[in-house]
This record gives sequence, C-alpha cells and structure tokens, in this order.
Amino acid sequence: MKRMKLKEIPKKKKKKKKKRKRGNNTAAGNMKRRER
Repeated sequence: MKRMKLKEIPKKKKKKKKKRKRGNNTAAGNMKRRER
C-alpha cells in the first residue's frame, strides 16, 4: 500500500549526471568538436 502511494506522488526526480568536460572547454577544443 505504501509503495503505491509513493509511485502516485513523484517526489524526487532522478537527476541525470552531466558528463564532465575534461579541460576541453577552450576555443581550440570547441573547434575540434565542431569538425566532427
């Protein structure tokens, strides 16, 4: 019974983990990404 109630009321949505950019956030890195 309790579980059904929890399913009806979505309390916390799971946060999607963002992929970390590994130090590739420079102009040169962005250009390389565009080429692909």
